[in-house]
Amino acid sequence: MNNRIDFVAGTHGHFLETTLNKFFNITPELDDAFTTGGTSHHKSEKYNNNKLCHADHWYELYPDQLNNFKKIISIRFTANDLLLVSSVSLLRAGDFNIENNKLEINTVNKLNNQYYQSVLAQVYTAYPTLDLSLPNIPRNILREFFKFGFKDTNLNGY
Repeated sequence: MNNRIDFVAGTHGHFLETTLNKFFNITPELDDAFTTGGTSHHKSEKYNNNKLCHADHWYELYPDQLNNFKKIISIRFTANDLLLVSSVSLLRAGDFNIENNKLEINTVNKLNNQYYQSVLAQVYTAYPTLDLSLPNIPRNILREFFKFGFKDTNLNGY
């Protein structure tokens, strides 16, 4: 299990892992790996104990371990891919199924999780007059927040 796949949420790292392990005949059926949301996050104990390729957010979560691996597949993207990656990430990461066109409804609940808490904090930092007790963040605020994140990629969480 020394083969690693490093990826950012939304770039299909788990799908690549599942596909490669299927190719190496670790798991006989690909259908078993898919969740109802279409992600490749459902894996049996047998699969996890026998897989040859292991996908995770290595650079983000375990950067000190990267030098320990002989082989790493790193899924990369450019600034031109940010909109698609962000969109897929909201929909698929953590199986939260956050619809992009309805993010302004119950925003706090949708983003208050291990993957998006930092985004929520950034919104409140950028717009300090927002009422922290309200569950919704107005669409125009979210639109402007993401616009600046795509305009200056250093501000974007990816």
